[in-house]
Amino acid sequence: RYAILDQKVYSMSSIIRQMDLILYIGITSIGATLISWLVICAFQKTFRLSPNQAGLEILTLGFGMVFILSIPIWLSYVLNGAVVTWTLPDYTTNFLALLALIQILFVSAFTPLLSGLTVLISKILKK
Repeated sequence: RYAILDQKVYSMSSIIRQMDLILYIGITSIGATLISWLVICAFQKTFRLSPNQAGLEILTLGFGMVFILSIPIWLSYVLNGAVVTWTLPDYTTNFLALLALIQILFVSAFTPLLSGLTVLISKILKK
């Protein structure tokens, strides 16, 4: 959504206000997590599992998403190091790491809510 639909560039200079970036990335992350949840629940028939198993499946989905989102952070760490040194950092990987950190924040906050909703739906369907 960031690069293709809205045609924004991956640069710190493109950030007008911090809250705009955080909300934009947060809404996009929640939307992507919700779509992933719906697809996983539809194809793996998660709601037919026991409530405990269904909740665990969604928590596993969230953990997997956080693991994949951490790749740009590790790449930035490998290329730039933990602290700024005498060489200039690679700004593209720094910016992608920043976006990934914001996404991880929202995914890790939203996943337990989806897990609880999955448990609730699974309990209702079991009755």
